[in-house]
This record gives sequence, C-alpha cells and structure tokens, in this order.
Amino acid sequence: MQSNFERALNWILLSEGGYVNHPADTGGATNFGITQKTYGAFLAARGIAERPVKNISKTEVRAIYEQEYAQKIQFNLLPAGVDYALLDFAVHSGVRRAAKTIQKIAGVPTDGIIGAQTLKALKQQPVEPLIEALCMERMAFLKRLKNWHAFKRGWTTRVIGKRAGYQSDDIGVLDRAIGLAMGAKDIPASVLATEKADGAQKTSATLAHSKRVIISISGVLSTLGALNEQLLEIADFRNSITMALGNVPDAVWFLCIFAAFLAVIYTAFWDKQHD
Repeated sequence: MQSNFERALNWILLSEGGYVNHPADTGGATNFGITQKTYGAFLAARGIAERPVKNISKTEVRAIYEQEYAQKIQFNLLPAGVDYALLDFAVHSGVRRAAKTIQKIAGVPTDGIIGAQTLKALKQQPVEPLIEALCMERMAFLKRLKNWHAFKRGWTTRVIGKRAGYQSDDIGVLDRAIGLAMGAKDIPASVLATEKADGAQKTSATLAHSKRVIISISGVLSTLGALNEQLLEIADFRNSITMALGNVPDAVWFLCIFAAFLAVIYTAFWDKQHD
C-alpha cells in the first residue's frame, strides 16, 4: 500500500546503514545500501554529472528505493504488511529473488515479475500466513548462503526478530509486517544494521559498523592469545620447578599469573598508544 512506503523505507534504511568505502566491498563505496554504480546510473539518466555516493541526498535515496525496488515489486498494490516484507526482502537479496519466492508461495509461475496474475493470487491468500511463509522461505535462503554462519545473528534478527513468531514489541520484518497487516499504530523500529544477502557475497553499507566490531574483537583476541602464551609458559615453568624442588605454594603461582596478566595488558595499551 502506498501509505506504508515511508514507514517501510525508514525501517529498511535503519537496517542498511550509512556510508562506507570498504576495500572488501565488491560494489565499492556505498551509502544507505546504494552503490556508487547505482547512484551514477541514477544521475546519468537525469543528465547529471556523476558525484560521490557519499554526497547522496535523502531525496535521491528515496527516489532510488522507490524506482528500483518498490515499483518493481508493485509495492503500492500489495496487501498491507506483505508490501513491507517483500520490499525488505528485495532490498536485502534482490528483486527477482524476492519476487520468485513469493510467486512460489502463491502458486504462480516464478518468472520474477510481479504482474497481474501474481497480484491476483496474493490477494486471495490470508495475509498473516503469507507473511510468515515469506519470512520462513527467506530464512531458508539465507541459511544456504556460504556466509550464513558469519552473519546469521544479524540476519535472523532482521527477518524474525529477537524471538520466534509474531510479537507486537519485537523488531523483525515478520513482526512489523504482521503489525502493519493488523493496522497496529505503535510498531517498534530497530537500529540494527545487517550485511547484504544477495548470494553474490557482497558486503553492504553496514560494514562500517562491522569493521569497527571486527577490529575490536581482533584486539581482544590478540590480547587473550598473548595472555594464553604467557600462562602456558608459566605452567611449563611450574612443572619444571615442581619436579626439581617439590611443591611451591599456590600463592606464588597466583602472583606469577597476575604479573603476566598485567604485562600483557600493559603491552597492548602501549602498542595502542604508539600505533
């Protein structure tokens, strides 16, 4: 439904995130999930010189999402709730994949084009079971991707929410879509950003956040690894001393471990300060 577009767009933009130019992203610089290539084509079609996607305006973002996604899935003609669920799927994993999935559920030819036949079949389906089926099929697709284990938590929260099934206070696409179908007014939004899942192993604009998390985790793991090496050395030393001199009070070994811990923390801090 047309009246749901602004709300659906806001939810999707929260999931897609902001600007990043990550070297691992095959699409190059992205902003609000829009690649430089897509933005360049959008500008060229209007006779406007190309400019960095970092400078894309909210008006342009809205226009691209409406023309490249919403119009292609017939957003304005879909039942409330189904419109948002299908749009989020299309943005996350591609228009044709989303269209084919819902066509499969509706029992019509899966040509990837939402036309009159598909719309008629969808309007004959009970809305809430249709939304649930679409989200379950979407999850099944995500679980087949090679990078599922890396991103399963974020993707699951995006599609299903924090708890399985419909919850009026949950943040999954399933929850919000059913809320729309029921005419609910207070539907929660989430600031969770997730990676793209189009089967091409692309990264999304949300990798800016992911990069910071990975760097932080790497630092912690590096510190823990260094501490583990120190503890192993102490353990070997203790075995040697015990064999030579007999038992040494546990308090002595505790002090050794504590000293090793302080040494590792100090080294990590020193490296950070002089990086």
